[in-house]
Amino acid sequence: MPWEAVDDVAAKLAGLRQNGYEIAAIETSTRAVDIFDWQPRFPVCVLFGHEVDGLSPELLATCDTHVRIPMLD
Repeated sequence: MPWEAVDDVAAKLAGLRQNGYEIAAIETSTRAVDIFDWQPRFPVCVLFGHEVDGLSPELLATCDTHVRIPMLD
């Protein structure tokens, strides 16, 4: 799976969105859908944040979809 590190994430996401990408954040939030219920619209760009801190609120606000990965208790 290709991946890329970029300095200007907002600009990169804007370019991907212009090219028809769905921008999906792997994040637990009030608007997150369970990964088993998510029907991605391809092409898709999936963003992963820090394990503890997650993604910034500003970045999350730009995402089309938030996807929750359930954890075992």
